[in-house]
This record gives sequence, structure tokens and C-alpha cells, in this order.
Amino acid sequence: MILSKTDLLVTLELIHNCLGISSQSDLESMFIKLQKHVGIDSLLLGNNTSYGQSNINSPNVSFFGIAREWLQIYQQRQYALIDPVVKISFEKQSIVRWSDAYKKASDIPDDFFSLANDFGLAEGIALANVSHKTNGAAAISSVGFNGQPASKQQVVMLHQILPHLNEAQVRPSIWYTHELTDKELEVLKWAEQGKSYWDTGQIMKISERTVKFHLQNAYRKLDVVNRSQAVARALSLGFL
Repeated sequence: MILSKTDLLVTLELIHNCLGISSQSDLESMFIKLQKHVGIDSLLLGNNTSYGQSNINSPNVSFFGIAREWLQIYQQRQYALIDPVVKISFEKQSIVRWSDAYKKASDIPDDFFSLANDFGLAEGIALANVSHKTNGAAAISSVGFNGQPASKQQVVMLHQILPHLNEAQVRPSIWYTHELTDKELEVLKWAEQGKSYWDTGQIMKISERTVKFHLQNAYRKLDVVNRSQAVARALSLGFL
């Protein structure tokens, strides 16, 4: 399939944007651009310093547009070691549709598929690269479409973009993040629901000053300057 002039220009611009990625914030911006211009609904990234036995072992993982609960389950149950999309993507090192990988899967626990479906992860495409030329790293970029198969146009665009996103992942600075504390997550949760400092303090049984303290820490960690930006970023990163 040949892309239209508009799609080609968008693809080239997104490839150029990949060259400037150096942080989680940059990855989030790329996710938002892919949402807007390519029509994806979620982005899953995985990177490790080495690769073996068709698996990424103990990878750095980052999800956008997906509930934080799925990331926790995925890591706790070491799903990266059984995920058929990961396995087949590294075997082929070319575009793989999630649905095709699922069909070829064997000896995969039923709860993996049921949970993936519950979190809207039934349809998507992925691309993996092994043994990066600079540091030997393995990387995978996987995008979801919330139940809708990717169109030919989307596949062609992502086939050009995802290799550059994998290249960006091997930069060490990308994986340096500050985890939010339980208190910081809770004040953000109430902020998302429109609660004032006073309301949040009453609910959490802490002072308004302490509420502001936790919010300010969350702003710093999320690299934002106000409540609305903090809530938007926390939602994008799956914290809320």
C-alpha cells in the first residue's frame, strides 16, 4: 500500500520526533502524537540490555493509555516471559498482529488472555528488534487499538515508525522515573474527581498544607506545574 502525501509527511515527522526522545515525558508526547495522527489507543514499550531464548528477561516496561493495574499484574506474574506477542515479535523481527500471535500461542494460562481482553488488549501490532548495534539491547514497541484491527494504512505507517521508537528505547535516560507514593496517588485521585484541598484533607484526615505538599511532590515527579496537568499525565501513565 502506498501512503498518501499527508500520511507520508506525518510518518516522516513522527520518525523525526523519535530522534529527539530522551525521557518518559518524550515517550508520553510520542504516544499522544501516535494517538492523534495514527489512531492508536495504547502504547506498550519494553527494553532490556540483553536478549536470549526468545524472551526479554526482567525488562524495563512502560505503558501508556493502559491501566496501571495491568502493568503491575504483568510484572508481578512475569508475563513478559510467556506473552505470545513478545515471543513471536522477537522471532520474526517484523510487524506482528496481536490476534495472529494469540492464535499461534500454546501453553499460555487462560488468565493471561482473559485479563488482556478485560484491559482492552485484544487487537494491536508489535515490532521487536534484537541486538542493538550499539549496546546489544533488545527492544519492543507494541500499539493497541481497543478491539479494532489495525488498517493497512496504520500498519504501513507504524512499520516505518516503530523501528525508530525501538532505537529510542535503548537510551538509558528514558527509563529513569520517580515512582509516586501512595499519598501522592491518593491526592491525585481526589484531584481528578474535582475535590478541593480542604475536601481532600477531610477525606484523608490530613491538613490542607499536607495535601498541597503531596501534590507539589507529584508535580515535580510528573514534570508538570498544576493540578490539571498532573491529573492528565497521571491518567496517561496509567496511575489513575
